[in-house]
Amino acid sequence: MNSFIVGDPKRCIGCKACVVACGEVHRREGERSFLPRIALVSTAEVTIPIHCRQCENAPCVAACPEGALCFRDGRVVGDPSRCMGCKQCVLACRFGAIALSENEASAPLKCDLCFNCSESPVCVAVCPAQALALVRSEALHDDLFHRQKRALNALI
Repeated sequence: MNSFIVGDPKRCIGCKACVVACGEVHRREGERSFLPRIALVSTAEVTIPIHCRQCENAPCVAACPEGALCFRDGRVVGDPSRCMGCKQCVLACRFGAIALSENEASAPLKCDLCFNCSESPVCVAVCPAQALALVRSEALHDDLFHRQKRALNALI
């Protein structure tokens, strides 16, 4: 299982601090472009951040005919040099977590868990409402083990 970020719509206040921080962290040196890898979806009742779920059998990776998305260190990451802008990854993502940059060099924009950044994804670190959390793969494995153990003990 891969690590991923989850958002709690009950806690999100819609301040967009996560979006701004993500865009700044992923700004390329010397460029003015603002290309965050997170989006907020808002309704009258709720706001929720949309992140890549880092699927193990990621449909976006399978859908890309040029290999512009791949697995690296337990994350789905994009390679802008290989993207031809076909949007197959956008259509394949069931979470709506991928967009394409609109500049001349099309590239898949999706959460990479701050692959080249700090220990913790910047969006999680800056959220004033603690509406975002990084779910680590190790914790998921431990949780699965304990649930399976409880289920087995219940059968005995």
